Amino acid sequence: GQVSPRTTDRLVTIPAAFASRSGMYADRDALAAFGRMHAAAKSAGVDLVIISAFRSFADQKRIWENKWTGQTRVEGG
Repeated sequence: GQVSPRTTDRLVTIPAAFASRSGMYADRDALAAFGRMHAAAKSAGVDLVIISAFRSFADQKRIWENKWTGQTRVEGG
């Protein structure tokens, strides 16, 4: 629950070539696997982009609570 990019070397920054936005992190091994999948997909004419990545417990809790209280709209509601 207390994992963050500052507390572990397992999380690495996702390169801009793979990401829809800056500031996202992924597990080192998962990102390496994604890199191989990205290259294979690109050779088949498919462009894969990461739109969501690692979230700390605090970030996930904030997102969930904002949806629960209605501060963040969900499916137009």
